Amino acid sequence: MPRLILKIIQHVFTVLIITVFSTAFAQPSGSMGNDFLYKVVKNDNLINLSTKYTQNANNWVSLQQLNNVQDPYALPIGMVLRIPLSLIPMQDATATIKHVQGQAYINSSSASVNMQVKEGDIIRTADNSFASISLPDNSVTSIPNNSILTITRLRTFKGTELLDFVATLNEGGIESVVDPDAHGTGRFEIRTPVSITGVRGTKLRVRTDNNQSHSEVIEGSAQVGLSQADGPRISSNQGTTASREGGIMPVVSLPDAPQIPRNQTLRNGSQLYFDPVHDAIAYQVIIASDRDGKNVVSNTTIDNPPARLSANGPGKWYAFVRSIDSNGFISADSVVEFDGVAVLTTSDQTAVKDSSGNPILLSH
Repeated sequence: MPRLILKIIQHVFTVLIITVFSTAFAQPSGSMGNDFLYKVVKNDNLINLSTKYTQNANNWVSLQQLNNVQDPYALPIGMVLRIPLSLIPMQDATATIKHVQGQAYINSSSASVNMQVKEGDIIRTADNSFASISLPDNSVTSIPNNSILTITRLRTFKGTELLDFVATLNEGGIESVVDPDAHGTGRFEIRTPVSITGVRGTKLRVRTDNNQSHSEVIEGSAQVGLSQADGPRISSNQGTTASREGGIMPVVSLPDAPQIPRNQTLRNGSQLYFDPVHDAIAYQVIIASDRDGKNVVSNTTIDNPPARLSANGPGKWYAFVRSIDSNGFISADSVVEFDGVAVLTTSDQTAVKDSSGNPILLSH
């Protein structure tokens, strides 16, 4: 190939790579306190950003003053611009119940799949019960057993796909996958009686017992504080604790995830063997019907391996095994797939059901 043509191809390829990465980082960056954060990219100016996010070009003057901008047409690339949430028009939104196992409630009514959740609703799960909700930007929040979650704010930025979501965790825990489609994060906050965790697009866990809360980031980043602006930033595989007496504790690394040997034949009722983790005092074993762990059916804690696998139906099931250290921090997941309960089938492998519509189980 002639050298000139090769150089042209290399140049085009380089431009494409730069364009892709510029687009990837040209996303809204969450919120801090009462401000929405936006990272400036090439060709941005205060007028077009004011028009896009506040629906009013004249608000550029307020943005200039707030951000100490000299030239509204010459914003430094990479600058984090603060836009008051009070200037951003919002519209009401709803979430949808995507999974229920056991007894879950919206306010005083039993929750069921496809029910709508709105601002002000309270979601509660009983013992051995689980639920998950899907938000308008496809973020998913899973609510484990014995938890109470109030949907404090549920709206979207008018004219964009960005979410304005604030949830108050009164008791128990939540696990969230935020902004899975990488549109960027508007506001996503989890509040407990002692802390606020502001998320930037991440896999996050928060637990509270009213006097203390744990925040753990599995992927991405979040900021934790007594108010969103005054606390540390935590990144992947890190966590921190907030308490009424001690405030925000230093950021720590999460414990190592268990290493599970792959040469095991696993099915319902099997023992799952794995090596003990240094400094782990216990292990959490979660069973779900999906590979992402959104549809949880059981959550148990054991002192030592092995763990017993248990499924309540046919097909493929997934076990998520986590280490727990002496400070209560929980590791990322080690995931294994196993076969569920054997059922009676016809010659074409269709499950035979009883008069109630349930598959007829076969004993091992």
